[in-house]
Amino acid sequence: MDARKETLADVIEVLAHQTGATDAFVQQTQEAFVRRGIDLAADATPYFMALADTFRREENVRRSRLRTLEHLARLDEQLAAFDEGHQSLLSSLREIRTALERRARLDGGASA
Repeated sequence: MDARKETLADVIEVLAHQTGATDAFVQQTQEAFVRRGIDLAADATPYFMALADTFRREENVRRSRLRTLEHLARLDEQLAAFDEGHQSLLSSLREIRTALERRARLDGGASA
């Protein structure tokens, strides 16, 4: 991309397309320039490297967030499976305790 001939608006649009940036991020980026009194029709050359880096960073954060959400979903599934196994084990232990208590009562009543 030859940023010397492109406007800020053009470069922002291209970088957004390349990185999959959201419309909200594009709008925030554009507004950041406008708030500082920089016209979006201005030459992008002085800002190109910073813009490219910003869009790459945003893409990395977005991907990292998605990976984190996937890992959390997997963790949630694993915790549910663990809980299910734990509940099953707890139920088995309760049955064993009940059987042992019954046996102790029978054994205790027979010897009395």
